[in-house]
Amino acid sequence: MVKKRIRSGGPSADGCENGRAVRRPVRLVLLAFSVLLGACSATAPSPSPLSTSVPTLAPTEGPTPTPALSPGSSGGALDLAMAAAIAEVEAAVPPLRGLELRAEVPNRILDAAGLHAELLRLFDEAATPAEYAAQSRFGERMGLLPAGSDLRALQLALFEEQALGFYDQDTRQMTLVERGSGTFGPLERATLAHEYTHALQDQHFGLADLGLDDLTQGDRALARLALIEGDASLLMQQWAAENLSFADAMKVLLQALDPRQQAVLAGMPPILQRQLMFPYLDGLAFVTGLQAAGGWTAVDAAYSRPPDSTEQILHPEKYTVGEGPVAIASPDELGRLGAGWTETLADTLGELTISVWLEPAGGTKDAAAAAAGWGGDRVTMYEGPDGAWLIVWSTAWDTPADAAEFAAAAAASRVRGVRVVGGGPVAATDRIVLVVLSSDADLLDRLYPPTR
Repeated sequence: MVKKRIRSGGPSADGCENGRAVRRPVRLVLLAFSVLLGACSATAPSPSPLSTSVPTLAPTEGPTPTPALSPGSSGGALDLAMAAAIAEVEAAVPPLRGLELRAEVPNRILDAAGLHAELLRLFDEAATPAEYAAQSRFGERMGLLPAGSDLRALQLALFEEQALGFYDQDTRQMTLVERGSGTFGPLERATLAHEYTHALQDQHFGLADLGLDDLTQGDRALARLALIEGDASLLMQQWAAENLSFADAMKVLLQALDPRQQAVLAGMPPILQRQLMFPYLDGLAFVTGLQAAGGWTAVDAAYSRPPDSTEQILHPEKYTVGEGPVAIASPDELGRLGAGWTETLADTLGELTISVWLEPAGGTKDAAAAAAGWGGDRVTMYEGPDGAWLIVWSTAWDTPADAAEFAAAAAASRVRGVRVVGGGPVAATDRIVLVVLSSDADLLDRLYPPTR
């Protein structure tokens, strides 16, 4: 999604301190989504190639999982059946993943109304209304969101329709969403396997240590989320292969293809669709490669050396050889802008978001090619008096040819007011292309003359 933004230690209306955007911790909540779980888990009920080529680790000593249903869950026989199903899944996941359970994981069931209330609370904790508004303005100005978009409302609608469950790293609790089926069926069991994997990840690797709370590094956070979700999705896929019949797998797939859920997803801006799917689908491909090469041990090791960019997820060979992003800083324009201006947003967009940004001008294939030589980037949004704004986006590329390809694609962007400014060498093999946008053409001419 168009990434969560930053708030100051001493909050102001625009989320800035002394004119600059700053970092703050956020709550890590890992969600499972219907359409994506269907894509990951609806496999034939035979052993997957990975599980047959890599030996499954033996169970290790640890606490026995005890299902803890919330007081609001359905009563009577359904509770007993649900408790038995939960216990069965929770017993199967640790040995399949090769990670012992170190502490019991409480779980609860929420209905649609409960999910809505919980999402509202989580959204309020993640960002202030002013921060969501700033993100919406940035998305509109970059052409990533339609005019008049309310990012918070879009994300809330998407999550309400798609979320099947989540793991909360703060409370160490799993939450499953009851969608009115009245049963704890294959999709609910697959969701539990996915979320239970997150609990094991947290107990062994400390998800809070992965830097997902640094909201000025959105691309890095998305890449590391791809490791986390790809891990859980692969485990869920292998669990499904061993525990779901063909009929059960088809039920999961059909539920994931629910027309209403599909319509909500299809109606979202492409950036929200792509950033929602990326951690699950691209993350699954990334983790599958790790597991195929070195088993779950290789996946475990990735938490000690997590990916630093979506580029490393899209091109795993770059992760393998340790090719990380180039450190780059946008020009500091506060001094040149003058009184009344503040820095309201700072982030790294990364290869994934750049490819989506370029799509309207060149199509998916050409956009992906133009984004593929990414080496690093940094974008800053400044806002000033009378609604004036300036976006400065510095991008680094692997070769001069890559830089030229991106510059041409960016210049062809349909986003109003884009100006591409040539840059200089970052390192021996890297080049910078500067992209600037503003509400004021005269301001652009003063700061970045066309001949510069």
